Amino acid sequence: MLSKWWLKVKPFPGIALVILGGAAVNLAGSHLVSWAIILAGLIYLFISNTGRPRRTPIDWPILLLLLTAVLSVSVSASPNVTLNLALGIFASVVILYALVFWAQTPYQYHITAWALVVIGVCLALAAPFIVNWHLNKTGLVPDTVYAHLPPPILSDSVHPNIMATLLLLLLPLAVALCLAYWPNQAKGKGVPFTLAAAASLLMGIAFLLTRSRGGYLAAAASIILLLWWMSWRKTAVLFTLLAFIGAIWLATAVTPTAHQEITDTSTMAFRLHVWRIASIMIADFPFTGAGMGTFNDVASRLYPFPPNTNPGTHNLFLQIAVDLGLFGLIAYSSLVLLTLYMGSRALQLVRRCQDKGLVAIIAGSLAGFIGMLLHGLVDNTVWGTRMAFIPWLVVGLITAVFLSTWAKK
Repeated sequence: MLSKWWLKVKPFPGIALVILGGAAVNLAGSHLVSWAIILAGLIYLFISNTGRPRRTPIDWPILLLLLTAVLSVSVSASPNVTLNLALGIFASVVILYALVFWAQTPYQYHITAWALVVIGVCLALAAPFIVNWHLNKTGLVPDTVYAHLPPPILSDSVHPNIMATLLLLLLPLAVALCLAYWPNQAKGKGVPFTLAAAASLLMGIAFLLTRSRGGYLAAAASIILLLWWMSWRKTAVLFTLLAFIGAIWLATAVTPTAHQEITDTSTMAFRLHVWRIASIMIADFPFTGAGMGTFNDVASRLYPFPPNTNPGTHNLFLQIAVDLGLFGLIAYSSLVLLTLYMGSRALQLVRRCQDKGLVAIIAGSLAGFIGMLLHGLVDNTVWGTRMAFIPWLVVGLITAVFLSTWAKK
């Protein structure tokens, strides 16, 4: 019994070290210590794991994405900034492949899923102290609530929309686990349900505090998809009606003045202007991009774009095209499409096994990934931020489940 348990947990320190090192590269910049931790984790993982590296459908898009990231460093107006972001992508890719190599059993899928939920809870608990709530818009939560929140403890504080994207990515997974363990309440096995429900509540509260209108709509769409996939069809229909009413209210609740339409970064007029500038920049730098992390600087120097404290194109795909050029956009779009394909196919296959926990893992991961993409159509996401490695964890989990379920087909 003990030997079987040891075989299950033996490779765990390896994947933990790889994720720790990759997170350090993204959070604190590229340092020798961070890469040494990654290398140590990889060595331990390969020694302790009896499996072998697995080919994935996303290998070629990832290779092209890495090549465009290298190219963007050579053309960037701020090479140091672009280099750090490019190395962050490399570290995130290492995390993805290490996770795919390690997670090959339902037990490991559950560990990964709960680890992602824990990350979401940590973000929710840290949000009151690291988010700059003064950048918030008028919205669902009363302004008086924010008067009781402390100022951010970080000089480089997190924008509410970025926090909204992170929570939007991980919240559906917690909700999915909550739904999967719901029947166990009657059997006296409610601990997983209680933990998942508490995690969902904490992340949900922090998500509401962000007052991200685009995030609210994206979250509604992802939760509706999740409820449908988890066979909560009537609840999905009811939630759709509530979401429709909420969307109407959000559209009419705030009416900005003409001046705000031009200067306020939360308005659609500002976004249309940013998107137009981004499109011009893509046309001017179609093959190499302008370099990761340089959009605001280049736009303010070469185009009629006023400097502001809210960087980025407010659109995930435009941002990638500006950063890496059209080849980078093709690579990322291919990665997205293949991830959606793998997630949908894995969901179809695991539903035949009647394993509600595994269905919850793939449905929650896929719903969160779709929600992130929907939010990315109208706002900045975690791309190019210190938390950029977290979506790669979700993609890695989807890929790992797909490869295992497809092999057993």
